[in-house]
Formats: sequence, C-alpha cells, structure tokens
Amino acid sequence: MSFLNTSLKSGYITDLMLPPREHWRGKSAEEIIQLGLSIALDIVHDFDAMIRMNPLVTKLEHLLASDPKAVDVTKMASDFHVPLDAPYATSSFQQGQFAITDKLTVLPGYSTDLVYHSAMRTTTTGMESLTDPGSGVTIYGRWEVKQPESETGVLHLLEMSETRSNVFLSWYIKATTNKSHQILHQGIKERWLKRMKSALTS
Repeated sequence: MSFLNTSLKSGYITDLMLPPREHWRGKSAEEIIQLGLSIALDIVHDFDAMIRMNPLVTKLEHLLASDPKAVDVTKMASDFHVPLDAPYATSSFQQGQFAITDKLTVLPGYSTDLVYHSAMRTTTTGMESLTDPGSGVTIYGRWEVKQPESETGVLHLLEMSETRSNVFLSWYIKATTNKSHQILHQGIKERWLKRMKSALTS
C-alpha cells in the first residue's frame, strides 16, 4: 500500500545570542563570533550528550558498524539522497552507530519503550543522522550552526528532518517528538550559554 507512504519534513531553530560588547574582555567581534561557533559545534559534535539531552531517551548503547542491528547506512543514505563521500562530512556514519531507547507515552498513564538505531556523522557546520525506528519508518536529520550574513550578534542553531513512513505513523511521530525537540534545543542553548560565560571569565 505504497499510496499510504508519505514524507514529512520539519524544522526547528534556536537563536544563540552572543554576549554584549562589555563582556568581550578585549576580544574582537570576529573572535567572539568564532568562539560562539566553536562552542556550538563542539556541543553538536558530542553525540552522546546530544542524545542524552533528549528527555525521551532512557538508554544509549554504542554499536559497531558490523553489528547486525547497526543502521544500513548505504541504503538509507541512498534513500534520502545523502552522499556518503560528501566533502562537508568530517567523520563517517559507520563511526557513530547507536542503539537508543525512548520511553513513549501511548495513552495517559501508559508508556512503552521504543528501541531504535541511529548512525551519525559530524560535518563542518554540524552533524547528520540516519535513524531507523523500525515499522517501516526512516528518518534523516541535519543540524547546522549558522552565522547570519548581517552582524546581528546572533548565531542560529537549525535542525531539519525528513521522516518517511505511512501517513498514520508520521503524524504520531510528529506529535510525540515536538516537545522533546523543544526541550533538547533549550538544553543545548543553556549548555552553550554556560560554556560561553566560562570561556569569557576564565
């Protein structure tokens, strides 16, 4: 019943406000921007921390690329038209394979564990992920840290994803993950602010 299959795209954005000039401690605007970018990228590149900041996650396990449960990155990358040899990639999907357990609320007072598998790689501007939750669902995700073209004192943290599944599951997935993504973005922002403050006061 391929006519029931769908592709659902979503996006999230968080603004990272650079500190006011009086806190720059003699650094130039370019140095402050580069510091902000470096810290943001360091956070996004820390896969373990990124996964654990998702409030739905209860367990994380590293997998070898040879593990039967590991994501078939060749097939998934082809499905989502993601080049495995992309020049912007700074690591391999095979180096970042995980089994992740989420606790999902199915009905009020009733929850269940969902174990899914994900492969992640770092990029020059963030990271990418290929995720297989099973039941015919596949997800491609991309995170980017961007500096706006105009000097507004704000960095942008962008998350974009594409979910492929049947129509019914796609809307359930969106409904159950929207809040967790908001919490994840807030956690990243708080961690970034803390590290920026530490870097400018040490």
